[in-house]
Amino acid sequence: MVTRASALGAVGKLPDGVSVDSFLAAASRVGDFDHYKVVPVEARNIVKQVAASAGEIGVRAFLRAALAQGAINALGSAELGRLPPVIAAAHTRELGRVVSNSDLHAEWLCLDNDLFQKEFGIVSFRLYAAGAQLVDPRCGVPRSYMLKGGLADVPRRMLTMLGLGGFRPFFQVHAHEFMLDLLDEKGREDCYRGCIALFDLFPAVRGIIAGSWFYDPAVTVISPRVAYFSQTPLKHGGHVMFVEEAGQAAIDALATSPTRRRLHAEGKYVPKTYMLIWGKKQMIAWAARQPQVAVA
Repeated sequence: MVTRASALGAVGKLPDGVSVDSFLAAASRVGDFDHYKVVPVEARNIVKQVAASAGEIGVRAFLRAALAQGAINALGSAELGRLPPVIAAAHTRELGRVVSNSDLHAEWLCLDNDLFQKEFGIVSFRLYAAGAQLVDPRCGVPRSYMLKGGLADVPRRMLTMLGLGGFRPFFQVHAHEFMLDLLDEKGREDCYRGCIALFDLFPAVRGIIAGSWFYDPAVTVISPRVAYFSQTPLKHGGHVMFVEEAGQAAIDALATSPTRRRLHAEGKYVPKTYMLIWGKKQMIAWAARQPQVAVA
């Protein structure tokens, strides 16, 4: 277990006016529609001061101290207490995991690293733990996506969004490397149930969105073991929209599967990113038809 004091001991003397508390306050000052990757300028400036005095290794230890203190603050906060029980339980589990991580010098302890941004999202309640995944409540569907499928597909996409009531706000669902041990079909469905519980806190939210290569309809045939990511939503009123070819999808889709790599080399598979969209009403209707289950 790491503490604020033990982490700061590896940083040395901080610049005048710089503290873990000032960083936590600055990094938490975000707009209503700033997703979890947004880092306020004031927070960046604090880290620049730490870097100037303690170097990159000092910055890592400082950010570890910030995560540890942020998690401790969160565990005793009114914000945790107001969460639906199923979310509070999952979030408490992840806060405990953050505190228990004692690596002061992990390379991902960097403001622009997605792993740090997700960990900070957890301790600052910018992200909520739900089942096996994280939920960002400040997201929407980019209007530019209406053109991603070509002009012929614009009417269908527009009708889909009109049927959902608009382009924002939506919960965006994210996988997190430090929670992959929970990510299976049950963990995914627990995430849906967690999102449904969160609708009471965010009544304006219209449903969930998620983007990845595994929402590509072709992948459910090539790699049926990941079909569960989209199977339940698509059976119960959800939609998928093509976003782009290659890009990050090519890296992620080919990283772990010899089958996908072989088919790609043979020209039989091109990794593509799709966005999954599932409306709130359809999600609630799905849940109402399911037997009552305990959610992790």
